[in-house]
Amino acid sequence: MPLICGLIVFSTAVAFDIHDRDRRKIWSDCAFWLHVVSAPMLVHPLFIMATGQNVAFGHIAPDANATIMLTILILGFVYVALAIDRRSLLVPTLAYFGSLGIYYLVNSASHSTGIPPFALILVVVGALIILFGAGWQRIRRIVVKPTLPAAVIRWLPPLKA
Repeated sequence: MPLICGLIVFSTAVAFDIHDRDRRKIWSDCAFWLHVVSAPMLVHPLFIMATGQNVAFGHIAPDANATIMLTILILGFVYVALAIDRRSLLVPTLAYFGSLGIYYLVNSASHSTGIPPFALILVVVGALIILFGAGWQRIRRIVVKPTLPAAVIRWLPPLKA
């Protein structure tokens, strides 16, 4: 149910964003808050499904495909966030990525280097936050412009030079 509600709220936010591409009117403010509300409703159930967790029966250990599924899911959220020019989608994604996803990605590195997994998680999440914070518009232009057709790009917020 949270996923369905999240999709409805997210769709409404995208509709408001399309209505105010340049983000100069109240529609943009409404869209921002709808994105903030929809993000955890989308991220939480998708991460639960991607990791194969069954919370109702107490099974929370991800299966072997969890790392692949988490990586695909994270890349998908990053791409959508860049396309719609909304960082709010990344906050819960990075929270889950930091708490679960990175752990499985860097766990082997921590055993071979002797660095605690928690320290590596903080370094990776911190680096991602700095990277996105400092280079959001440039990353957005590099990733979105060549991967989406012009017909779709004209509905999105303008790509800044």
